[in-house]
Amino acid sequence: MPKTAPLKRTIRYPWLFAGMLIFGGLFIILLLIPQDEVPFMFAKDYMNHGGGFFVLTLFLWSTLNSRWWLQLCALVAFAVITEYLQELVPSRHFGWDDMLSNVLGIATAAAFIGIFKLSNQLMEHYRE
Repeated sequence: MPKTAPLKRTIRYPWLFAGMLIFGGLFIILLLIPQDEVPFMFAKDYMNHGGGFFVLTLFLWSTLNSRWWLQLCALVAFAVITEYLQELVPSRHFGWDDMLSNVLGIATAAAFIGIFKLSNQLMEHYRE
């Protein structure tokens, strides 16, 4: 019986993974273009950061079969790197408040995922 390729075992839903890559690419572009050229903004900048990382966390969790702590470390590293890269863009700057928004978006999504997993486990337990 042929072995399954490691990448195929890692990616749950290829179409959702493609969506995550597209969203991630657009998110990087929006984070790294000058702020006055961003086509849309929420009322507060922290909502853009937190909301983007919230969605990115949900995408990552739903598409990859990797350990949750690796995913969280990768997301936090991505948040730190993109925040530092904003220093290189005119009219952008590194901000601790933006960094906090990034991490809170990741943490909020991780909490939702944890609650979702726990509720599924409880439902399965009571079905038995």
